[in-house]
Amino acid sequence: MSTKNKKIIILIMGTNEKTDPFFYREYKECILETWAKNLPENIQVIYYQGGNETKFENNILTLACEDDLKWTYKKTYLALHYINRNLDFDFIFRTNTSTYINTYLLNLFINNIYDEKKYYGADLYSLSEACAPYPLSIYRRGNGILYSKNDIVNLLHNGICLIYQGICDDIALDNILNSYQIRKSLENNTKYIENHSGWPHSWYKCVDKIFDTNHQISNYNTSNKYDLCITTTLKRYRERDKEFEIYHEFHNLISNLKYRPEIEIIEEMKRYSDNPDVFLGSVIGYIDYDKWKKFDRNLLYLMEISNKASDDDEYWKYKEIQGRFLDFKK
Repeated sequence: MSTKNKKIIILIMGTNEKTDPFFYREYKECILETWAKNLPENIQVIYYQGGNETKFENNILTLACEDDLKWTYKKTYLALHYINRNLDFDFIFRTNTSTYINTYLLNLFINNIYDEKKYYGADLYSLSEACAPYPLSIYRRGNGILYSKNDIVNLLHNGICLIYQGICDDIALDNILNSYQIRKSLENNTKYIENHSGWPHSWYKCVDKIFDTNHQISNYNTSNKYDLCITTTLKRYRERDKEFEIYHEFHNLISNLKYRPEIEIIEEMKRYSDNPDVFLGSVIGYIDYDKWKKFDRNLLYLMEISNKASDDDEYWKYKEIQGRFLDFKK
């Protein structure tokens, strides 16, 4: 069991207070008052936002770029570029303001489970409409993406082409790294293999109604495995203002957790990491990675486009076939 902690920068995407005060307020009133209040010495938190000029003050990184959803990849690319040139780190952990980070478990995971051949994330997505670079390719949702120093260098080198494409950053980021792996396989005449992995992730009171999502660790309301979860989503999808209260409530829960021996935690985290869940849409839910790899891609695509939520643009695009293919679990 390794005990030497790596230098980690937790990079939190937000917006300038003038652009949208919600995210800046959540950073100040929730993150800095809960999980980031007493950080381990090896971890630094940086909040990044768009603005008129590039500057780094009081752990807030302002980039000279747009500050809206369309240009999140450009903002993230510029943030990674600035940090790579100016700061010391072993890993960058990209997240957002509505995600609670258990830094104790993060250190435990990196020191004892991390494999440099894999790409780790909190929530793995495989969607028909998200091309990274192909439809159904796995990408890591922006609530938790782990990058090594080598990953960052590789991403910056290969990711210039997408800066002005107006693509959401989590899809763009793994588009780049997946494309790199595919090019390597072509050069070496080897078969391209998906090499994503994850860590235990959970949700807390994101919705009021409890329903089965097929996730191994948690539903969208609660979990009995918070002592394993590096990341927990606290986003109230339809009542965002309630997050401020929920944040502090959850922090109190985590502060009073009684952890099992570290060797048991590491073993269980690794079991999940070896076969994490993959998200296929809010109607279908999750399947585990091993099943996803074996699933016929044509059938998976058909099942996804015919099982979209009614508030999804894809629902109306394929309205005539919605609900026609429901044998997913068979």
